[in-house]
Amino acid sequence: MEDCIPTIYFYSDLRTKGNILMTCKKFNKLWNYDNQKEYYKNYKQYESIAKIDLLNLNKIHLSEIKIKSFYNLRHLSLKSITIIHSSIGDITTICNIETLTTLNLSYNSISELPKFNLPNLRSLTLDGNKIKDITNITSLTSLEILNISCNSILELPKNFYILNKLKNISISNNNLKHHYPLELMPSLKLINLRHNAITFSKCCFHNNVSILDISYNNFQHLDYDSFNHTVRIFICHTS
Repeated sequence: MEDCIPTIYFYSDLRTKGNILMTCKKFNKLWNYDNQKEYYKNYKQYESIAKIDLLNLNKIHLSEIKIKSFYNLRHLSLKSITIIHSSIGDITTICNIETLTTLNLSYNSISELPKFNLPNLRSLTLDGNKIKDITNITSLTSLEILNISCNSILELPKNFYILNKLKNISISNNNLKHHYPLELMPSLKLINLRHNAITFSKCCFHNNVSILDISYNNFQHLDYDSFNHTVRIFICHTS
């Protein structure tokens, strides 16, 4: 009889509990929290598993592990991966797991984004990294939610507007000097531009925008008429 459980949680030292993976063929969520990094050098533990929907590997310090091993997880039909505070830098292999719909790589050591092969990805979270260039994100045409706050981004790609399904974007705590081409994106509903270096704003965001946060910028001029249609506006430190 094939075992199937909805969720499995591993805390502390996974090495003492690893055999559990060998007995479970299918489960929806696997949460591994703060475990020994040495254990993840061997991915044979996953070979007997037929499917995992969500994989969470928080705080396991993957910087010394060959992240290429994630290629071996493609048979699991993963839909969601969360790896937070794990010091990873190279995410090339993760960005080729085509079944993913949600990817959260917050607070790692990512400085460069590879080419994405994630046609189904709807939510991408990359806050708290060292990213400067997000050009490759424009290939994620199914994206609806994007969080790239707390990085070192100077500008958005000129063709960023091709992400025509994007609804929520957070680019707070970067070094943006302007918000173009966000005003060309009618799908946007929430825009967070807090704590950037924007000095001038005269544009008309689309009527679908309901929340616009442009507080803590360096505005020298702000055309309030451009934002009259928005439901909520947060404006601070405009001079």
